[in-house]
Amino acid sequence: MVQDADGNKVADLCGNSGEYGHEGLFSAFEEFCSAVQIGVDVLVGNAESTGNSLAEAAQNYVDSDDKANGELLGLADGVSGHERGSN
Repeated sequence: MVQDADGNKVADLCGNSGEYGHEGLFSAFEEFCSAVQIGVDVLVGNAESTGNSLAEAAQNYVDSDDKANGELLGLADGVSGHERGSN
């Protein structure tokens, strides 16, 4: 979804001045679109940064779970006197 917003520009919505019938109206809308584009760019950057942080946090959880699983299996093997992979 962020990729969709990243490729589209608010300024593209303005069209050309001939479609407005009034140069002042077109200029005002064009200025508005430029200001909104700045906000959109900031939001897209924030969304990408947040997404990267969430992916990193999720990977940390997976790594932590894998480590804990290995430690628990080792404890279970120690209690049972059984080694994983042996019959």
